[in-house]
Amino acid sequence: MGTSSFAVPALDTLIADGILPRAVYTQPDRKGGRGRRSIVSPIKERALDYELPIIQPETLRDPNELAQFKTLEPSILVVAAYGAILPLEYLELLTNGGLNIHPSLLPLHRGPSPIVNTILAGDTETGVSIFVMDEGMDTGPILRQKTTPVHLHETGGALTDRLSLEAAAILVPTLVDWINGDIEPISQDNNVASYSRLLKKSDGALNFKEPATILKRKVDAFNPWPSSFTTYKGKRLTILEAWLLDEKELEVAPGEILYSPSGNKILLGTSEGILDVQTIQLEGKRPVAATEFLRGYQDFAGSILPS
Repeated sequence: MGTSSFAVPALDTLIADGILPRAVYTQPDRKGGRGRRSIVSPIKERALDYELPIIQPETLRDPNELAQFKTLEPSILVVAAYGAILPLEYLELLTNGGLNIHPSLLPLHRGPSPIVNTILAGDTETGVSIFVMDEGMDTGPILRQKTTPVHLHETGGALTDRLSLEAAAILVPTLVDWINGDIEPISQDNNVASYSRLLKKSDGALNFKEPATILKRKVDAFNPWPSSFTTYKGKRLTILEAWLLDEKELEVAPGEILYSPSGNKILLGTSEGILDVQTIQLEGKRPVAATEFLRGYQDFAGSILPS
């Protein structure tokens, strides 16, 4: 069971090791983009390449869906970024249980947005966890974890891609050890658990009354979605990349844009500290370096962006 691109390497590594799923579950196709065309999930695209059976229930709560799941006579289930909670009735049908791949070091950052939460929290280390599913949300006992540092300026999208490969690398060995009884599940410590929530588009709106450190984390975490944005001349202005400026004496008001000729920099004021804006995108335009944007909009410097 999987939907987003995070799940694709997991499916790839199963196939590469000769493990053919009896079916691949993914979310239903959605309408989106220009013309409201049908958009299939990344995992469906890959499953089609492998000519695997694909099942796309609108809801797993439908008794007919549970009946179809039974016909597969499933022994073990692998879940990676599926996008829906699995009812307990499904888990009870599995001889060897369900294993979930989660992109955090559980019990930290349980829930639907762990990678974004990791960056927002300023964590310097993260990783992936494979755990045995139970009726809770990411609460089951852990079979294996792999840690990795969070790199400077790493975006949510880049970290997602990297963690998907880290997870795929430990998936098959974990499956084999679990089925053979060579691995002991370790209970999670609920006392140190933290949680992430489902993101909304509006979460990307920047408030320049916040410190630069917090805004920098948001710019990184929300790239590519929901992206960090403000408005300029009535249009959405997305900040795709920004660095922290180590400048103690310079004073820039929250939301104020300042051009620094000496360093050829576009500076953005916050309540505490300054952002060195690297890449931005005006609604309807392509992403450009901030200094290139200034050449097309010379009154950008000196303007005050709304919070």
